Amino acid sequence: MAVFLLVHGAMHGGWCWRRLAAYLQKDGHEVFTPTLTGMGERSHLLTRETGLYTHVDDLQGVLKFEDLSDVIVVGHSYAGLVIMQLAEAAFERIRHLIYLAAFVAKDGQSLFDIQTKATQEFYLDWSKRMGEGWRLPPSEAFLARWGVTTAEDLAWVAPRLTDFPMKCLFDKVNLKRRESDRLPKAYIHCTREPMASALKPFAENAKANGWRYGEIDSGHDVMVTEPKRLAELLTGMH
Repeated sequence: MAVFLLVHGAMHGGWCWRRLAAYLQKDGHEVFTPTLTGMGERSHLLTRETGLYTHVDDLQGVLKFEDLSDVIVVGHSYAGLVIMQLAEAAFERIRHLIYLAAFVAKDGQSLFDIQTKATQEFYLDWSKRMGEGWRLPPSEAFLARWGVTTAEDLAWVAPRLTDFPMKCLFDKVNLKRRESDRLPKAYIHCTREPMASALKPFAENAKANGWRYGEIDSGHDVMVTEPKRLAELLTGMH
């Protein structure tokens, strides 16, 4: 059986993996679902200085204090950058990196750098108007973009979304050690719009570089909307 470390994306928290974790645990896997600093139940810790490297430190702490090794690390969306940076710091504890509908950066790039021009402009404007210029508050527009549409899912997800610090958008990855290149990697692409097109270049690049690859007919928040199918796909990839 495997050990999974599931890393959530922007505005979410460890809570978003609840349905998926239940399926993985039923199959005998060990599952860790930490909440990154400043989000979820740790939203009271959000500051202007909360950034990508804060979240890498969070995960290093989980690996150390839970004494984990041979871990399958799954990063959703923004967390694609977090897990690739984690690999630079904790290569020896990781078995496999799985990018779940995730952004993938090159050395010296930030999450902001790899967004479309329209998305960059939206983030800057939304942060300025609603987040004092340093945070991105959640809204119904984000939920629609992530494919969270049913009444049941909206009732679960919407009240739990929290502000996302802009510093996470602008912090650049430092991959000069290239440790993540030494690890087996996989990419799971969610094929429903509106996020599918934005992430397709990362999915195509993963395939071109020989990563293991899978697709699932779902919106972006697949762990919310299709947890059983996602569990099957993840267990078949490690």
